[in-house]
Amino acid sequence: MLPLDSQRWAELTAAGSAQNIPTLLRQLEQEPDLAPLDYREDPWFSLWSALCHQGDVYTASYAAVPHIIRIGLSMAAPPHWQFFALPTCIELARLKPGSPAIPADVAQAYFASLQQLHDLTYRIASVGWSELLTRSVAAALAVSKGHFKLGRVIEELAPEVVQEFLMERGFEADE
Repeated sequence: MLPLDSQRWAELTAAGSAQNIPTLLRQLEQEPDLAPLDYREDPWFSLWSALCHQGDVYTASYAAVPHIIRIGLSMAAPPHWQFFALPTCIELARLKPGSPAIPADVAQAYFASLQQLHDLTYRIASVGWSELLTRSVAAALAVSKGHFKLGRVIEELAPEVVQEFLMERGFEADE
């Protein structure tokens, strides 16, 4: 895993400068249990904006994923949906044509951390799950097992999409 104090961050790319990514990850690490009330709250907003901006990923994205999952695993409280969603979106975006290759020095940690999504899921097994957390976890598990198309579909299953799907098939909205 690329240390947060490594000068290598300055060589990686992000939407903007990757030099700020270690600061954002440290901020997340200092208060990992704080679930944002709004998606625009930092550090999550800035991490999403820099690492998976409008579905595009960067070399710093791959270096950040092991830290995000490590922080989620170290939390006192169960991790919230963004600990699953951001790594999942980064992995799905990695597969798009034109996405940057994973730098050799971060590849092993990146792929190993995706396998740790199972451990992260285990941390929340005994608590209640919101629809958003359920969708994020399901997509993360599908992607971590190599089911990329299924992960993409699950990721897109917003409540209104599920509602429309059910209505088209004659089911009641609240079944």
